[in-house]
Amino acid sequence: LRVNCCGSIDLSNTIVRDIIDLNPHEFRARVDEISLAGMRLIGRIYLDWKRNEVRRMIYASGNASSRIRAEEFRILKENFKNLGQYNDEDGAYVEFKRNESRAELQEGLEKNKLNALYQYPLYWFKLILFDRAGLYATSPLRVLGTMLTGFLLFSFLYILLIMLTTADIIPSVNDSLSLVARSFYHSAVTFFTIGYGDHYPYGAIRWISSLEGFAGLFLMSYFTVAVVR
Repeated sequence: LRVNCCGSIDLSNTIVRDIIDLNPHEFRARVDEISLAGMRLIGRIYLDWKRNEVRRMIYASGNASSRIRAEEFRILKENFKNLGQYNDEDGAYVEFKRNESRAELQEGLEKNKLNALYQYPLYWFKLILFDRAGLYATSPLRVLGTMLTGFLLFSFLYILLIMLTTADIIPSVNDSLSLVARSFYHSAVTFFTIGYGDHYPYGAIRWISSLEGFAGLFLMSYFTVAVVR
């Protein structure tokens, strides 16, 4: 099946054994919406994430639940993987994980309203740490940006703590680093878990440094996953 122009394609609850071509070379197919809920894909669907505006097509198909949306994007993810379209696979994977998180939140609240006490914090934790920080390990540049942001935030936090409290970063060797230089240097060796030992934290900075060390270790591991994925 090759499509040129179509308002709606409903493949829900079907078994697709053949090829559906929504991305022909001769022309640009125009499809307003597509539904894949409950579909079993044995064949192939040829389409391009950007050219076909796949995200828009899926979300335009009615008021489906987040669980159904997650399933549709999962099907597309596997389809893109089989076609060797790995960038498109990443796009579908991110939308799959986003809808899966929303579905888990909604289903948890439907079972018991008290689940909101941990469902909402868990949802926002995953949203910030996995989605915003690195698009579920599909964007190394996004993870690098998050690492740089974290490093700078901790550096400025050290400066504020030293200026406003009794906390300090104390050198164990003779040097003449300024307050700003000490803060940035300590943040760097802590974030990257180097720990030369030539400066050590005192006061509240001890606890903040422990948190930064964990954040740095996590984000470096996250970056490795994003690169080799």
